[in-house]
Amino acid sequence: QIQRALPVPLVAAVALQIDWKARWIWYPEQRTISRTFVLFRKTFDLASLPAGPVPGWVSGNKRYQLWVNGRFVQRGPAPSDPRYWDVDPVDLGPYLQAGRNVVAAVVCFFGGGDGTYVSSAPDGSGEGQGFLFQCDALGLASDAGWRTLRPRCWRHGSYQRWFLRALQEEFDARAYPEGWAAAEFDDREWKPALVSRVPPGCPNLGELPKEGWQAGWVLQPRTIPPLREDRVRAPRIVNAGWVEWQVAPEEYFECYPADAFVETEDRTLIPAGAVFPLRLPPPNQRSVAVTFDFGREVVGHPYVKLRAPAGAVVEITFCEKQTPGKLVLRPRPKFGQWLRVTCRDGVTEYEAFEYDAFRQLPLLIRDAAAPVEILDAGVNERNYAWPHEPDFRCSDAAVQRAYQASVNTHKLVTQETPEPPLLESIRVYKPRQ
Repeated sequence: QIQRALPVPLVAAVALQIDWKARWIWYPEQRTISRTFVLFRKTFDLASLPAGPVPGWVSGNKRYQLWVNGRFVQRGPAPSDPRYWDVDPVDLGPYLQAGRNVVAAVVCFFGGGDGTYVSSAPDGSGEGQGFLFQCDALGLASDAGWRTLRPRCWRHGSYQRWFLRALQEEFDARAYPEGWAAAEFDDREWKPALVSRVPPGCPNLGELPKEGWQAGWVLQPRTIPPLREDRVRAPRIVNAGWVEWQVAPEEYFECYPADAFVETEDRTLIPAGAVFPLRLPPPNQRSVAVTFDFGREVVGHPYVKLRAPAGAVVEITFCEKQTPGKLVLRPRPKFGQWLRVTCRDGVTEYEAFEYDAFRQLPLLIRDAAAPVEILDAGVNERNYAWPHEPDFRCSDAAVQRAYQASVNTHKLVTQETPEPPLLESIRVYKPRQ
């Protein structure tokens, strides 16, 4: 397991004395549609490295990922009341270098609320979008000097997955601006950021109530402790085979029509030894299906890394338990438990922007006339860094199992918010040790 960096806690006395200079910024567009992704960059030079921590603040509406010099730092923000918007602390010190540096971020604006947060503006209004960053030690604050790009690798304006989950992810690696988060990347063709009319220190609210702005609506330091992420590789394969589509696969994942496919198990695809790398024959117009199993329920961001020809398509699905003998996920249609990745030529690696709860990770790979090799698959698991781990030992196996299930369930639901879709997943969870 590989632990990712955590935001560095800042003392409350410092947090309460923040002199906000950062402005909410966005791509210079006149209309923002739901599920829009925007990339941000700010380059700067350092003659020498600062001594000690380099504290800063970062946030985005509605999800951001922060990078410094090509290295992933953290994601957020925590769900909060949009009138008292949470801003996450961050320490840039471990990521800086002498010479040219860059702070980079990707932000997805959902455009409406879901089961994980309250919308900052009426659904579909295109209001409230933005990215915010400030680091006084480096003299950095988000403003018109940042560069922005509206990348074509994500599908903008996609439909909402279901009413409790906003983002239906579709990603095309062929259009991904490779190296965009590195200091040496050339961003001269990117556009200068558009600065919001909202003054520093205030949430980027959209339409206001008739009584107008309230003086108490301010940015506040994050009130929920940060989560830890551990990279967990899928330990085993429980099923594999072939899917012959009777309708376009895109139609199946949109509306789940009847008689959409014929599936055939083929356990010769499952290797007798190591799980990875997994070499698969060309699927052509079929889908080759492989179901990975973690042996327990996990909460996190599923990821996949594979070698495939350009245009190969991977539908990544996730569930608590697959129907025995079946290869294609049969969810309740409203849940839409899938995301789609279109590969570039060679190696494609993608991690889901949003997290979910699952035990099994079925992959369906199609539109490849050459062999496909799955190099890695797993989850960046989300958990709190508990200061004290519970430990209970009992000679009664049933009691021990029940205790462990209770502890695991407690960890699974202890996320940033007790969101209904996550709880729905946990209710059907049957732990296996």
